[in-house]
Amino acid sequence: MLPGLRTNLQVDVAAVNDVTTEKAHATVIKGSYLNLPDQTAKMLAESPLIPSGKLYQSAFVVLLGAFQYGYLLAQMAWIGFNSKACYVPPAVAKQIPPLQGQCILFPTHTSQEWTTAVTAWIVGAGVGALFSGIPADSLGRRTTLMLNTFLIIAGAFVQMLSNNILMFTIGRGISGIATGVAIVVGNLYLREVAPVSRRAFFLTLPQIMLSFGGMTVSALHFTVTSEELTWRLLFGAPIVLGLLQLCLFPCMIKSPHHLVMHKRFDHARVALSQLYTQPCDIELHLNAMIVSHEKQAVEAATASKLRLLLSAKYRRQMVVAIVMCLSQQLAGMNAIIAYSNGFFLNIGIRETRISNIIVNFGRFHDMFMAARYLDRFSRRTPLLVGLTVTLLASVGIVFTQEYPGNPVMFNATNYLAIVTVLFFVASYCFSAGSMAWLISNELFPEHMSATANSISTFFTFAAQFLIAVYYPQLMRPTAAGNFAFLIFSGCLVFFIGFVFWFVPNTNNKTSEEVTRLFYDDDKLHTMYLDKYAQNVHDVDAGRKTLETI
Repeated sequence: MLPGLRTNLQVDVAAVNDVTTEKAHATVIKGSYLNLPDQTAKMLAESPLIPSGKLYQSAFVVLLGAFQYGYLLAQMAWIGFNSKACYVPPAVAKQIPPLQGQCILFPTHTSQEWTTAVTAWIVGAGVGALFSGIPADSLGRRTTLMLNTFLIIAGAFVQMLSNNILMFTIGRGISGIATGVAIVVGNLYLREVAPVSRRAFFLTLPQIMLSFGGMTVSALHFTVTSEELTWRLLFGAPIVLGLLQLCLFPCMIKSPHHLVMHKRFDHARVALSQLYTQPCDIELHLNAMIVSHEKQAVEAATASKLRLLLSAKYRRQMVVAIVMCLSQQLAGMNAIIAYSNGFFLNIGIRETRISNIIVNFGRFHDMFMAARYLDRFSRRTPLLVGLTVTLLASVGIVFTQEYPGNPVMFNATNYLAIVTVLFFVASYCFSAGSMAWLISNELFPEHMSATANSISTFFTFAAQFLIAVYYPQLMRPTAAGNFAFLIFSGCLVFFIGFVFWFVPNTNNKTSEEVTRLFYDDDKLHTMYLDKYAQNVHDVDAGRKTLETI
Protein backbone atom coordinates (compact mmCIF):
# COMPACT_ATOMS: atom_id res chain seq x y z
CA MET A 1 0.00 0.00 0.00
CA LEU A 2 1.21 3.53 -0.78
CA PRO A 3 2.27 5.37 2.41
CA GLY A 4 -0.27 7.79 3.81
CA LEU A 5 -3.21 6.55 1.72
CA ARG A 6 -5.17 4.76 4.42
CA THR A 7 -8.21 6.70 5.58
CA ASN A 8 -8.50 7.75 9.21
CA LEU A 9 -11.92 6.20 9.88
CA GLN A 10 -13.55 7.04 13.19
CA VAL A 11 -16.92 5.26 13.04
CA ASP A 12 -17.42 2.43 15.54
CA VAL A 13 -18.62 -0.52 13.43
CA ALA A 14 -20.03 -2.39 16.40
CA ALA A 15 -22.08 0.57 17.54
CA VAL A 16 -23.40 1.72 14.17
CA ASN A 17 -25.33 -0.58 11.84
CA ASP A 18 -26.54 1.90 9.26
CA VAL A 19 -24.35 4.93 8.68
CA THR A 20 -26.74 7.46 7.21
CA THR A 21 -26.29 10.71 9.11
CA GLU A 22 -24.36 13.66 7.73
CA LYS A 23 -22.04 13.58 10.74
CA ALA A 24 -21.16 9.93 10.21
CA HIS A 25 -20.83 10.58 6.50
CA ALA A 26 -18.35 13.37 7.15
CA THR A 27 -16.36 11.16 9.51
CA VAL A 28 -16.01 8.37 6.98
CA ILE A 29 -14.97 10.59 4.12
CA LYS A 30 -12.39 12.44 6.22
CA GLY A 31 -9.00 11.98 4.64
CA SER A 32 -10.27 10.91 1.21
CA TYR A 33 -7.92 11.81 -1.60
CA LEU A 34 -9.33 13.96 -4.36
CA ASN A 35 -7.06 12.68 -7.10
CA LEU A 36 -7.77 12.98 -10.78
CA PRO A 37 -9.32 9.81 -12.26
CA ASP A 38 -6.07 8.55 -13.80
CA GLN A 39 -4.21 9.04 -10.50
CA THR A 40 -6.92 7.18 -8.59
CA ALA A 41 -6.86 4.32 -11.11
CA LYS A 42 -3.08 4.02 -10.71
CA MET A 43 -3.39 3.74 -6.92
CA LEU A 44 -6.13 1.11 -7.18
CA ALA A 45 -4.14 -0.87 -9.75
CA GLU A 46 -1.25 -1.13 -7.29
CA SER A 47 -3.59 -2.89 -4.85
CA PRO A 48 -5.91 -5.00 -7.07
CA LEU A 49 -8.98 -6.71 -5.68
CA ILE A 50 -8.66 -10.50 -5.40
CA PRO A 51 -11.98 -12.44 -5.57
CA SER A 52 -12.85 -14.61 -2.60
CA GLY A 53 -14.95 -17.75 -2.49
CA LYS A 54 -17.95 -15.71 -1.35
CA LEU A 55 -17.75 -13.61 -4.50
CA TYR A 56 -18.05 -16.76 -6.61
CA GLN A 57 -20.92 -17.95 -4.41
CA SER A 58 -22.70 -14.64 -4.93
CA ALA A 59 -22.09 -14.82 -8.67
CA PHE A 60 -23.56 -18.33 -8.81
CA VAL A 61 -26.77 -17.16 -7.16
CA VAL A 62 -27.08 -14.36 -9.71
CA LEU A 63 -26.32 -16.68 -12.63
CA LEU A 64 -29.33 -18.89 -11.92
CA GLY A 65 -31.36 -16.11 -13.53
CA ALA A 66 -29.25 -16.40 -16.69
CA PHE A 67 -29.87 -20.16 -16.68
CA GLN A 68 -33.61 -19.45 -16.67
CA TYR A 69 -33.10 -17.17 -19.70
CA GLY A 70 -31.41 -19.92 -21.70
CA TYR A 71 -33.94 -22.52 -20.54
CA LEU A 72 -36.90 -20.46 -21.75
CA LEU A 73 -35.12 -19.38 -24.93
CA ALA A 74 -34.89 -22.98 -26.17
CA GLN A 75 -37.89 -24.34 -24.26
CA MET A 76 -40.29 -24.35 -27.22
CA ALA A 77 -37.72 -25.12 -29.94
CA TRP A 78 -38.92 -28.65 -30.69
CA ILE A 79 -41.11 -29.75 -33.58
CA GLY A 80 -43.28 -31.87 -31.28
CA PHE A 81 -44.74 -28.70 -29.79
CA ASN A 82 -45.55 -27.04 -33.10
CA SER A 83 -45.83 -29.47 -36.01
CA LYS A 84 -48.11 -29.45 -39.04
CA ALA A 85 -50.49 -31.66 -37.08
CA CYS A 86 -51.30 -28.66 -34.90
CA TYR A 87 -53.09 -27.00 -37.79
CA VAL A 88 -55.38 -29.88 -38.86
CA PRO A 89 -58.76 -30.97 -37.41
CA PRO A 90 -58.56 -32.98 -34.14
CA ALA A 91 -59.90 -36.13 -35.82
CA VAL A 92 -57.08 -36.06 -38.35
CA ALA A 93 -54.45 -35.18 -35.74
CA LYS A 94 -55.32 -38.22 -33.63
CA GLN A 95 -54.47 -40.53 -36.54
CA ILE A 96 -50.86 -39.34 -36.55
CA PRO A 97 -48.59 -41.72 -34.55
CA PRO A 98 -47.20 -40.28 -31.27
CA LEU A 99 -43.92 -38.39 -31.59
CA GLN A 100 -44.02 -38.65 -35.39
CA GLY A 101 -45.26 -35.18 -36.04
CA GLN A 102 -48.15 -35.31 -33.57
CA CYS A 103 -49.00 -31.99 -31.92
CA ILE A 104 -48.25 -32.50 -28.21
CA LEU A 105 -48.72 -28.97 -26.86
CA PHE A 106 -52.35 -27.76 -27.07
CA PRO A 107 -53.41 -29.57 -30.26
CA THR A 108 -55.21 -27.54 -32.94
CA HIS A 109 -53.59 -24.27 -31.90
CA THR A 110 -53.19 -21.86 -34.78
CA SER A 111 -50.00 -20.42 -36.20
CA GLN A 112 -50.92 -17.00 -34.82
CA GLU A 113 -51.52 -18.43 -31.34
CA TRP A 114 -48.14 -20.13 -31.43
CA THR A 115 -46.34 -16.96 -32.51
CA THR A 116 -48.09 -15.05 -29.72
CA ALA A 117 -47.03 -17.66 -27.14
CA VAL A 118 -43.41 -17.53 -28.35
CA THR A 119 -43.21 -13.74 -28.43
CA ALA A 120 -45.06 -13.23 -25.11
CA TRP A 121 -41.89 -14.24 -23.29
CA ILE A 122 -39.81 -11.80 -25.35
CA VAL A 123 -42.27 -8.94 -24.76
CA GLY A 124 -42.30 -9.71 -21.05
CA ALA A 125 -38.49 -9.74 -20.99
CA GLY A 126 -38.40 -6.34 -22.67
CA VAL A 127 -40.82 -4.89 -20.13
CA GLY A 128 -38.92 -6.45 -17.23
CA ALA A 129 -35.62 -5.12 -18.52
CA LEU A 130 -36.96 -1.60 -19.14
CA PHE A 131 -38.28 -1.10 -15.62
CA SER A 132 -35.80 -3.20 -13.63
CA GLY A 133 -33.50 -0.25 -12.94
CA ILE A 134 -36.07 1.37 -10.64
CA PRO A 135 -36.18 -1.38 -7.96
CA ALA A 136 -32.48 -2.12 -8.48
CA ASP A 137 -31.58 1.41 -7.35
CA SER A 138 -34.24 1.81 -4.66
CA LEU A 139 -34.35 -1.68 -3.12
CA GLY A 140 -30.88 -2.92 -3.99
CA ARG A 141 -29.53 -5.55 -6.34
CA ARG A 142 -29.96 -8.54 -4.03
CA THR A 143 -33.47 -7.62 -2.86
CA THR A 144 -34.65 -7.04 -6.43
CA LEU A 145 -33.33 -10.41 -7.57
CA MET A 146 -34.86 -12.11 -4.53
CA LEU A 147 -38.31 -10.66 -5.28
CA ASN A 148 -37.84 -11.62 -8.91
CA THR A 149 -37.66 -15.30 -7.98
CA PHE A 150 -41.37 -15.15 -7.15
CA LEU A 151 -42.02 -14.11 -10.76
CA ILE A 152 -39.88 -17.03 -11.97
CA ILE A 153 -41.93 -19.42 -9.85
CA ALA A 154 -45.29 -17.83 -10.74
CA GLY A 155 -44.64 -17.89 -14.49
CA ALA A 156 -43.64 -21.55 -14.41
CA PHE A 157 -46.69 -22.45 -12.30
CA VAL A 158 -49.07 -20.78 -14.74
CA GLN A 159 -47.49 -22.56 -17.72
CA MET A 160 -47.49 -25.92 -15.98
CA LEU A 161 -51.14 -25.70 -14.88
CA SER A 162 -52.56 -23.99 -17.97
CA ASN A 163 -55.48 -25.69 -19.73
CA ASN A 164 -55.44 -23.56 -22.87
CA ILE A 165 -52.85 -21.74 -24.93
CA LEU A 166 -54.05 -18.30 -23.79
CA MET A 167 -53.30 -19.12 -20.15
CA PHE A 168 -50.01 -20.65 -21.26
CA THR A 169 -49.14 -17.43 -23.11
CA ILE A 170 -49.82 -15.37 -19.97
CA GLY A 171 -47.46 -17.62 -18.04
CA ARG A 172 -44.80 -17.11 -20.70
CA GLY A 173 -45.22 -13.35 -20.35
CA ILE A 174 -44.74 -13.52 -16.57
CA SER A 175 -41.63 -15.64 -17.01
CA GLY A 176 -40.38 -13.11 -19.55
CA ILE A 177 -40.64 -10.26 -17.05
CA ALA A 178 -38.56 -12.33 -14.64
CA THR A 179 -35.98 -12.95 -17.37
CA GLY A 180 -35.60 -9.25 -18.16
CA VAL A 181 -35.13 -8.33 -14.51
CA ALA A 182 -32.69 -11.18 -13.89
CA ILE A 183 -30.48 -10.24 -16.83
CA VAL A 184 -30.30 -6.48 -16.22
CA VAL A 185 -29.88 -6.60 -12.44
CA GLY A 186 -27.63 -9.66 -12.62
CA ASN A 187 -25.27 -7.98 -15.08
CA LEU A 188 -25.37 -4.81 -13.00
CA TYR A 189 -24.37 -6.72 -9.86
CA LEU A 190 -21.58 -8.64 -11.59
CA ARG A 191 -20.18 -5.44 -13.05
CA GLU A 192 -20.09 -3.83 -9.60
CA VAL A 193 -18.42 -6.72 -7.75
CA ALA A 194 -16.03 -7.86 -10.48
CA PRO A 195 -12.42 -6.67 -10.18
CA VAL A 196 -11.65 -4.31 -13.05
CA SER A 197 -9.01 -6.67 -14.43
CA ARG A 198 -11.48 -9.60 -14.55
CA ARG A 199 -14.63 -7.82 -15.65
CA ALA A 200 -14.84 -9.68 -18.98
CA PHE A 201 -14.70 -13.02 -17.18
CA PHE A 202 -17.53 -12.24 -14.78
CA LEU A 203 -19.75 -10.53 -17.36
CA THR A 204 -19.37 -13.46 -19.77
CA LEU A 205 -20.59 -15.91 -17.13
CA PRO A 206 -24.27 -15.07 -17.83
CA GLN A 207 -23.73 -16.12 -21.45
CA ILE A 208 -22.19 -19.40 -20.29
CA MET A 209 -25.14 -20.14 -18.03
CA LEU A 210 -27.56 -19.06 -20.76
CA SER A 211 -26.00 -21.61 -23.12
CA PHE A 212 -26.05 -24.27 -20.42
CA GLY A 213 -29.75 -23.59 -19.82
CA GLY A 214 -30.49 -24.03 -23.52
CA MET A 215 -28.47 -27.24 -23.63
CA THR A 216 -30.29 -28.58 -20.56
CA VAL A 217 -33.81 -27.98 -21.85
CA SER A 218 -32.87 -29.43 -25.26
CA ALA A 219 -31.76 -32.62 -23.50
CA LEU A 220 -34.95 -32.64 -21.41
CA HIS A 221 -36.99 -32.61 -24.62
CA PHE A 222 -36.09 -36.32 -24.89
CA THR A 223 -38.16 -36.96 -21.75
CA VAL A 224 -41.32 -35.55 -23.34
CA THR A 225 -43.76 -38.18 -24.59
CA SER A 226 -47.35 -38.06 -25.78
CA GLU A 227 -48.36 -38.05 -22.10
CA GLU A 228 -49.53 -34.60 -21.04
CA LEU A 229 -47.74 -34.80 -17.70
CA THR A 230 -44.30 -34.86 -19.34
CA TRP A 231 -44.57 -31.48 -21.06
CA ARG A 232 -46.17 -29.96 -17.97
CA LEU A 233 -43.17 -31.01 -15.89
CA LEU A 234 -40.84 -29.57 -18.54
CA PHE A 235 -42.49 -26.15 -18.40
CA GLY A 236 -42.80 -26.29 -14.61
CA ALA A 237 -39.11 -27.06 -14.03
CA PRO A 238 -38.17 -23.36 -13.44
CA ILE A 239 -40.14 -23.62 -10.20
CA VAL A 240 -37.28 -25.71 -8.81
CA LEU A 241 -34.81 -23.16 -10.16
CA GLY A 242 -36.64 -20.29 -8.44
CA LEU A 243 -36.85 -22.15 -5.12
CA LEU A 244 -33.14 -22.99 -5.30
CA GLN A 245 -32.23 -19.36 -5.94
CA LEU A 246 -34.49 -18.22 -3.11
CA CYS A 247 -32.78 -20.60 -0.68
CA LEU A 248 -29.31 -19.43 -1.76
CA PHE A 249 -29.85 -15.68 -1.37
CA PRO A 250 -28.44 -15.65 2.19
CA CYS A 251 -25.12 -16.66 0.55
CA MET A 252 -25.16 -13.60 -1.73
CA ILE A 253 -23.23 -10.54 -0.54
CA LYS A 254 -24.81 -7.16 -1.23
CA SER A 255 -23.20 -4.84 -3.78
CA PRO A 256 -20.69 -2.51 -2.06
CA HIS A 257 -21.38 0.16 -4.68
CA HIS A 258 -25.08 0.18 -3.89
CA LEU A 259 -24.35 0.33 -0.16
CA VAL A 260 -22.04 3.32 -0.68
CA MET A 261 -24.65 4.91 -2.92
CA HIS A 262 -27.02 4.85 0.07
CA LYS A 263 -24.27 5.98 2.48
CA ARG A 264 -24.09 2.66 4.32
CA PHE A 265 -20.32 2.79 4.50
CA ASP A 266 -19.74 0.30 7.31
CA HIS A 267 -21.87 -2.27 5.53
CA ALA A 268 -19.92 -1.59 2.35
CA ARG A 269 -16.64 -2.19 4.19
CA VAL A 270 -17.93 -5.52 5.50
CA ALA A 271 -19.14 -6.50 2.02
CA LEU A 272 -15.76 -5.66 0.50
CA SER A 273 -13.94 -7.71 3.13
CA GLN A 274 -16.20 -10.68 2.34
CA LEU A 275 -16.01 -10.41 -1.45
CA TYR A 276 -12.22 -10.01 -1.68
CA THR A 277 -9.24 -11.58 0.02
CA GLN A 278 -6.00 -10.12 1.34
CA PRO A 279 -3.54 -8.60 0.56
CA CYS A 280 -5.73 -6.06 -1.28
CA ASP A 281 -6.24 -2.77 0.56
CA ILE A 282 -9.97 -2.71 1.33
CA GLU A 283 -9.83 0.77 2.89
CA LEU A 284 -8.20 2.24 -0.21
CA HIS A 285 -10.88 0.82 -2.48
CA LEU A 286 -13.67 1.87 -0.14
CA ASN A 287 -12.21 5.36 0.04
CA ALA A 288 -12.05 5.64 -3.75
CA MET A 289 -15.58 4.27 -4.01
CA ILE A 290 -16.92 6.89 -1.59
CA VAL A 291 -15.25 9.76 -3.43
CA SER A 292 -16.46 8.45 -6.79
CA HIS A 293 -20.05 8.24 -5.58
CA GLU A 294 -19.78 11.68 -3.99
CA LYS A 295 -18.80 13.09 -7.36
CA GLN A 296 -21.64 11.23 -9.04
CA ALA A 297 -24.10 12.54 -6.44
CA VAL A 298 -23.07 16.11 -7.26
CA GLU A 299 -23.83 15.45 -10.91
CA ALA A 300 -27.05 13.52 -10.18
CA ALA A 301 -28.40 16.52 -8.28
CA THR A 302 -28.33 18.62 -11.46
CA ALA A 303 -30.91 16.58 -13.45
CA SER A 304 -32.83 13.30 -13.62
CA LYS A 305 -31.00 10.17 -14.74
CA LEU A 306 -32.89 10.02 -18.00
CA ARG A 307 -32.13 13.66 -18.75
CA LEU A 308 -28.45 13.06 -17.99
CA LEU A 309 -28.38 10.06 -20.35
CA LEU A 310 -29.74 12.28 -23.12
CA SER A 311 -27.30 15.09 -22.35
CA ALA A 312 -24.24 15.80 -24.48
CA LYS A 313 -22.00 14.13 -21.91
CA TYR A 314 -23.65 10.68 -22.02
CA ARG A 315 -25.56 10.68 -25.32
CA ARG A 316 -22.77 8.97 -27.24
CA GLN A 317 -22.36 6.29 -24.57
CA MET A 318 -26.10 5.62 -24.70
CA VAL A 319 -26.03 5.18 -28.48
CA VAL A 320 -23.02 2.84 -28.25
CA ALA A 321 -24.74 0.75 -25.54
CA ILE A 322 -27.94 0.42 -27.59
CA VAL A 323 -26.10 -0.56 -30.78
CA MET A 324 -24.00 -3.12 -28.90
CA CYS A 325 -27.14 -4.69 -27.41
CA LEU A 326 -28.76 -4.77 -30.85
CA SER A 327 -25.68 -6.52 -32.26
CA GLN A 328 -26.15 -9.38 -29.82
CA GLN A 329 -29.41 -10.31 -31.57
CA LEU A 330 -29.06 -8.92 -35.09
CA ALA A 331 -25.82 -10.83 -35.67
CA GLY A 332 -28.09 -13.84 -36.29
CA MET A 333 -27.20 -16.23 -33.47
CA ASN A 334 -30.79 -16.79 -32.31
CA ALA A 335 -31.81 -17.58 -35.88
CA ILE A 336 -29.07 -20.23 -35.93
CA ILE A 337 -30.42 -21.73 -32.69
CA ALA A 338 -34.05 -21.65 -33.83
CA TYR A 339 -33.44 -23.05 -37.31
CA SER A 340 -30.29 -25.13 -36.82
CA ASN A 341 -32.05 -28.32 -37.87
CA GLY A 342 -31.91 -27.25 -41.51
CA PHE A 343 -28.12 -27.02 -41.36
CA PHE A 344 -27.66 -30.41 -39.71
CA LEU A 345 -29.93 -32.13 -42.21
CA ASN A 346 -27.04 -31.70 -44.63
CA ILE A 347 -25.04 -34.31 -42.72
CA GLY A 348 -27.94 -36.62 -41.95
CA ILE A 349 -28.99 -35.37 -38.49
CA ARG A 350 -32.78 -35.12 -38.68
CA GLU A 351 -33.57 -34.93 -34.96
CA THR A 352 -34.10 -31.30 -33.90
CA ARG A 353 -33.30 -32.10 -30.28
CA ILE A 354 -29.85 -33.38 -31.19
CA SER A 355 -29.09 -30.40 -33.41
CA ASN A 356 -30.21 -28.01 -30.64
CA ILE A 357 -27.94 -29.74 -28.14
CA ILE A 358 -24.98 -29.53 -30.53
CA VAL A 359 -25.47 -25.80 -31.18
CA ASN A 360 -25.96 -24.97 -27.51
CA PHE A 361 -22.96 -27.07 -26.51
CA GLY A 362 -20.84 -25.25 -29.09
CA ARG A 363 -22.03 -21.93 -27.73
CA PHE A 364 -21.37 -23.07 -24.15
CA HIS A 365 -17.83 -24.19 -25.01
CA ASP A 366 -16.98 -21.05 -26.98
CA MET A 367 -18.39 -18.71 -24.31
CA PHE A 368 -16.31 -20.54 -21.72
CA MET A 369 -13.19 -19.95 -23.81
CA ALA A 370 -14.16 -16.30 -24.30
CA ALA A 371 -14.53 -15.84 -20.54
CA ARG A 372 -11.10 -17.35 -20.05
CA TYR A 373 -9.21 -15.21 -22.56
CA LEU A 374 -11.05 -11.92 -23.23
CA ASP A 375 -9.49 -10.06 -20.28
CA ARG A 376 -6.09 -10.48 -21.96
CA PHE A 377 -7.06 -8.29 -24.92
CA SER A 378 -8.51 -4.87 -25.57
CA ARG A 379 -12.24 -4.71 -26.20
CA ARG A 380 -11.95 -3.50 -29.79
CA THR A 381 -9.61 -6.15 -31.22
CA PRO A 382 -11.64 -9.33 -30.54
CA LEU A 383 -14.84 -7.44 -31.26
CA LEU A 384 -13.73 -6.30 -34.72
CA VAL A 385 -12.06 -9.60 -35.64
CA GLY A 386 -14.97 -11.65 -34.31
CA LEU A 387 -17.61 -9.62 -36.13
CA THR A 388 -15.64 -9.85 -39.38
CA VAL A 389 -15.38 -13.65 -39.16
CA THR A 390 -19.07 -13.81 -38.23
CA LEU A 391 -19.86 -11.80 -41.37
CA LEU A 392 -17.87 -14.16 -43.59
CA ALA A 393 -19.48 -17.19 -41.94
CA SER A 394 -22.96 -15.73 -42.47
CA VAL A 395 -22.26 -15.41 -46.20
CA GLY A 396 -21.04 -19.02 -46.17
CA ILE A 397 -24.27 -20.11 -44.49
CA VAL A 398 -26.31 -18.47 -47.26
CA PHE A 399 -24.15 -20.17 -49.90
CA THR A 400 -24.61 -23.63 -48.38
CA GLN A 401 -28.37 -23.08 -48.14
CA GLU A 402 -28.63 -21.99 -51.76
CA TYR A 403 -26.38 -24.82 -52.98
CA PRO A 404 -27.04 -27.67 -50.53
CA GLY A 405 -25.12 -30.91 -50.56
CA ASN A 406 -26.46 -34.37 -51.28
CA PRO A 407 -28.39 -35.63 -48.21
CA VAL A 408 -27.66 -39.25 -49.18
CA MET A 409 -24.22 -39.21 -50.79
CA PHE A 410 -22.39 -36.64 -48.69
CA ASN A 411 -20.02 -34.27 -50.46
CA ALA A 412 -17.88 -31.29 -49.53
CA THR A 413 -20.87 -28.93 -49.41
CA ASN A 414 -22.50 -31.00 -46.66
CA TYR A 415 -19.55 -30.53 -44.37
CA LEU A 416 -18.96 -26.94 -45.45
CA ALA A 417 -22.41 -26.15 -44.06
CA ILE A 418 -21.39 -27.42 -40.63
CA VAL A 419 -17.99 -25.71 -40.74
CA THR A 420 -19.59 -22.35 -41.48
CA VAL A 421 -22.04 -22.77 -38.60
CA LEU A 422 -19.22 -23.69 -36.21
CA PHE A 423 -17.16 -20.67 -37.29
CA PHE A 424 -20.23 -18.48 -36.96
CA VAL A 425 -20.92 -19.63 -33.40
CA ALA A 426 -17.27 -19.36 -32.30
CA SER A 427 -16.70 -15.89 -33.74
CA TYR A 428 -20.02 -14.67 -32.36
CA CYS A 429 -19.09 -15.88 -28.88
CA PHE A 430 -15.80 -13.97 -28.98
CA SER A 431 -17.45 -10.76 -30.19
CA ALA A 432 -21.06 -9.59 -29.96
CA GLY A 433 -22.20 -12.59 -27.92
CA SER A 434 -19.87 -12.05 -24.99
CA MET A 435 -19.06 -8.35 -25.30
CA ALA A 436 -22.38 -6.61 -25.96
CA TRP A 437 -23.53 -6.64 -22.34
CA LEU A 438 -19.94 -6.28 -21.15
CA ILE A 439 -19.25 -3.03 -22.98
CA SER A 440 -22.70 -1.57 -22.35
CA ASN A 441 -22.19 -2.13 -18.62
CA GLU A 442 -18.75 -0.48 -18.65
CA LEU A 443 -19.84 2.77 -20.31
CA PHE A 444 -21.64 4.48 -17.42
CA PRO A 445 -20.86 5.54 -13.84
CA GLU A 446 -22.54 3.50 -11.13
CA HIS A 447 -25.31 5.97 -10.26
CA MET A 448 -26.58 5.85 -13.87
CA SER A 449 -25.74 2.26 -14.78
CA ALA A 450 -29.06 0.69 -13.74
CA THR A 451 -31.14 3.12 -15.80
CA ALA A 452 -28.79 3.05 -18.80
CA ASN A 453 -28.58 -0.73 -18.95
CA SER A 454 -32.33 -1.12 -18.48
CA ILE A 455 -32.83 0.93 -21.63
CA SER A 456 -30.05 -0.68 -23.69
CA THR A 457 -31.02 -4.24 -22.72
CA PHE A 458 -34.62 -3.46 -23.69
CA PHE A 459 -33.33 -3.08 -27.25
CA THR A 460 -31.81 -6.58 -27.03
CA PHE A 461 -35.28 -8.03 -26.54
CA ALA A 462 -36.84 -5.64 -29.05
CA ALA A 463 -34.48 -7.01 -31.71
CA GLN A 464 -35.21 -10.56 -30.57
CA PHE A 465 -38.94 -9.85 -30.99
CA LEU A 466 -38.41 -8.65 -34.56
CA ILE A 467 -36.47 -11.82 -35.41
CA ALA A 468 -39.13 -14.10 -33.89
CA VAL A 469 -41.96 -12.41 -35.79
CA TYR A 470 -40.47 -11.50 -39.16
CA TYR A 471 -37.56 -13.87 -39.86
CA PRO A 472 -39.81 -16.95 -40.36
CA GLN A 473 -41.76 -14.92 -42.92
CA LEU A 474 -38.55 -13.96 -44.73
CA MET A 475 -37.56 -17.63 -44.90
CA ARG A 476 -40.62 -18.57 -46.94
CA PRO A 477 -39.86 -19.59 -50.55
CA THR A 478 -42.21 -16.85 -51.73
CA ALA A 479 -40.13 -14.27 -49.82
CA ALA A 480 -36.33 -14.22 -49.49
CA GLY A 481 -36.06 -18.00 -49.09
CA ASN A 482 -32.46 -19.17 -48.73
CA PHE A 483 -31.24 -15.58 -48.92
CA ALA A 484 -33.11 -14.54 -45.75
CA PHE A 485 -29.97 -14.88 -43.64
CA LEU A 486 -28.35 -12.08 -45.66
CA ILE A 487 -30.32 -9.62 -43.54
CA PHE A 488 -27.94 -10.50 -40.70
CA SER A 489 -24.95 -10.12 -43.00
CA GLY A 490 -26.07 -6.57 -43.75
CA CYS A 491 -26.45 -5.85 -40.04
CA LEU A 492 -22.96 -7.21 -39.40
CA VAL A 493 -21.47 -4.84 -41.99
CA PHE A 494 -23.07 -1.94 -40.12
CA PHE A 495 -21.87 -3.19 -36.72
CA ILE A 496 -18.28 -3.59 -37.93
CA GLY A 497 -18.22 -0.01 -39.18
CA PHE A 498 -19.86 1.27 -36.02
CA VAL A 499 -17.39 -0.50 -33.74
CA PHE A 500 -14.44 0.72 -35.79
CA TRP A 501 -15.50 4.36 -35.63
CA PHE A 502 -17.33 4.75 -32.32
CA VAL A 503 -16.63 2.00 -29.76
CA PRO A 504 -13.63 2.75 -27.49
CA ASN A 505 -11.47 0.34 -25.54
CA THR A 506 -12.97 0.12 -22.04
CA ASN A 507 -10.74 -2.70 -20.80
CA ASN A 508 -9.20 -2.19 -17.31
CA LYS A 509 -10.73 1.27 -16.95
CA THR A 510 -12.71 2.76 -14.08
CA SER A 511 -16.06 4.42 -14.79
CA GLU A 512 -14.44 7.86 -14.57
CA GLU A 513 -11.75 6.89 -17.08
CA VAL A 514 -14.39 5.57 -19.48
CA THR A 515 -16.39 8.79 -19.18
CA ARG A 516 -13.27 10.77 -20.09
CA LEU A 517 -12.93 8.73 -23.30
CA PHE A 518 -16.14 10.38 -24.48
CA TYR A 519 -16.09 13.63 -22.49
CA ASP A 520 -12.58 14.99 -22.15
CA ASP A 521 -13.47 18.08 -20.12
CA ASP A 522 -13.28 16.92 -16.48
CA LYS A 523 -16.08 19.20 -15.26
CA LEU A 524 -17.37 16.62 -12.82
CA HIS A 525 -14.13 16.63 -10.85
CA THR A 526 -14.11 20.44 -10.88
CA MET A 527 -17.73 20.55 -9.66
CA TYR A 528 -16.82 18.28 -6.77
CA LEU A 529 -13.74 20.28 -5.80
CA ASP A 530 -15.70 23.54 -5.98
CA LYS A 531 -18.35 22.16 -3.63
CA TYR A 532 -15.76 21.45 -0.92
CA ALA A 533 -13.22 24.14 -1.90
CA GLN A 534 -13.28 25.85 1.47
CA ASN A 535 -12.37 22.60 3.23
CA VAL A 536 -9.54 21.52 0.91
CA HIS A 537 -5.86 22.24 1.39
CA ASP A 538 -2.71 20.95 -0.28
CA VAL A 539 -1.00 17.98 1.33
CA ASP A 540 1.76 17.90 -1.24
CA ALA A 541 2.22 18.81 -4.87
CA GLY A 542 0.18 15.87 -6.15
CA ARG A 543 -2.56 15.27 -3.56
CA LYS A 544 -5.41 17.05 -1.82
CA THR A 545 -7.45 15.91 1.13
CA LEU A 546 -10.59 16.82 3.03
CA GLU A 547 -9.83 17.68 6.65
CA THR A 548 -13.36 18.68 7.65
CA ILE A 549 -16.75 18.92 6.01
